[in-house]
Amino acid sequence: MNWFSTLDWTAITGFVTAIGVLIKTIIDKDKHSDATVEALNEIRGDISAIKEELASAKELTSSNTVGIRNIHRYRLQHDIQRAIVRGYTTVIEFSELSHLYESYVALGGNGVITALYERFKELEVRKEVDI
Repeated sequence: MNWFSTLDWTAITGFVTAIGVLIKTIIDKDKHSDATVEALNEIRGDISAIKEELASAKELTSSNTVGIRNIHRYRLQHDIQRAIVRGYTTVIEFSELSHLYESYVALGGNGVITALYERFKELEVRKEVDI
């Protein structure tokens, strides 16, 4: 008998199969690693794009806030001065202008409108039917 015939071919076959599976796993892992790195790079790109869009949205929001505050200021000044000249306000007008003023302040408004609003709050409040 030679050494060749004394080998345990079942064990060798099992060993070779295990090595093959190990090599395939390593190759697949590398493929997955490349795919994972590629996916992570894509996610990084998406995150950068989202950050840019968020910065643009913040700018737009800031501009809109200023615009809305200016519209509130105009409306409050117009309606409050009209009520002051008239000498009274109504329940509905008082309620609506109070809500508008609260919104104006929440948007960062103050100053002249606050002074006008304080005068407005001192006006006589009439029911609409009394007008």
